[in-house]
Amino acid sequence: MLKLKGKVKNLVKYLGVIILASSFLLTQVSCKKKQEGEKNIKIGVILPLTGNAAYFGVHERNGLNLALEEEKNRLGKRKIKVTLMFEDSKNDVKTAISALNKLITVNKTHFIISLFPVSIALNSITSQHPNILHIAGTMAPGITKPENTIRIWFSQEDEGKKIAEFCLRKKVKKVFILYDPIKAQEREVKEYIIPPLKQQNVKVSSDVLPFGIKDAKSILLKVKEFDPDLLVLIVFPNQIKVVFKAIREIRLNTPILGNIAFAYPSDAPIEWLEGVMFVTPSVFVEKIPAKDSFVVKYRNKYHSYPISTALLGYVQMKILSEAFLNGGVKPDDVKKYILSKKKFNTIVGQIEFSDDGNCRVPVTYGVIRNGKRVPLEF
Repeated sequence: MLKLKGKVKNLVKYLGVIILASSFLLTQVSCKKKQEGEKNIKIGVILPLTGNAAYFGVHERNGLNLALEEEKNRLGKRKIKVTLMFEDSKNDVKTAISALNKLITVNKTHFIISLFPVSIALNSITSQHPNILHIAGTMAPGITKPENTIRIWFSQEDEGKKIAEFCLRKKVKKVFILYDPIKAQEREVKEYIIPPLKQQNVKVSSDVLPFGIKDAKSILLKVKEFDPDLLVLIVFPNQIKVVFKAIREIRLNTPILGNIAFAYPSDAPIEWLEGVMFVTPSVFVEKIPAKDSFVVKYRNKYHSYPISTALLGYVQMKILSEAFLNGGVKPDDVKKYILSKKKFNTIVGQIEFSDDGNCRVPVTYGVIRNGKRVPLEF
């Protein structure tokens, strides 16, 4: 009888162990399934949200948020949750680098979105982290040399080619280039605008337009003295008014070819800009129904007209969402999907990626006629 009781006790012990072990295993399997089912993606976004370039950063943040709101249902059906973690670069490289280190070490983000002009500086750090994908919103084509960087936007190289093509078509022999005092624009002027012009034997002079300048007459008088066939303006929108105020005051009649800044409203009276030509992504002067729909949604939500960075943020998020849904949620999978698909139909038209991670956006010429931005006809 005692032996029987001992056997029963041992059996109970064994059963208890088995039940505990089974319970533990079931818990582990349940947790694993839960982890496999939930795909949480954190995207670090470094933008100038305060300071002299906040105009650009706030619009890109709006574009990103608007696209994510539209994509949430589709992503949710696949149990993909995307969180945008915004950091303010203040348009300062040191601040941007500090924000990047925080996003990598503290927030453990594997995707980084950045906006010019800090993208190049950040790229030197993200290139040391192969498990991170850097989506650079910059016009600098050379930024994609590290394998974990993709550049999404209009290219300085394409803008330079269009300026040179314009000069060839119009038989321009003398050009004065006025640009903002930032490294990105200085690099564009020296690497992508001046060289092709000199190949065409165009005489070139250039100068910097300081930020915050209240009177640009002394600079514009240099232009008048040089007497160019064409004045090229590579400036930010908030610089346009001061330039054209001086142009009117000194009665400069030189034809003007501007950059993308002239493709959307600035604080300069529109009548001051009559006849100004500009190089621009085609979306700003051509009829694209998807873009028109986006503008309506954007204005209803944010009560302002979307500038180029608003479209940029929207396009970036839409492409990433498609990659998450069809390629995977790991940085390598996302990049492979984007570069293998190559062509994406977006609100700025069809953009195409090359094997090195660069992209091309349709580019054309525009002109301001009767207060409207329309395609330029030669």
